[in-house]
Amino acid sequence: MVVGKVTFYDNHVKYDLEVSRDFRRIDTFIRFQKLDSFNELSLGIGTHIGYRLRKR
Repeated sequence: MVVGKVTFYDNHVKYDLEVSRDFRRIDTFIRFQKLDSFNELSLGIGTHIGYRLRKR
């Protein structure tokens, strides 16, 4: 999944871009943010934790 946003406020422009993908039970993402001269790149990995209830 790819999500992009552009935000305008107080004469500033902020760009956000996120790419995420699920591999079976593992989630991964890459996120990029830019505000004026500030640039940030984030990488992440996680998992789904859940349980199933038995029907009685």
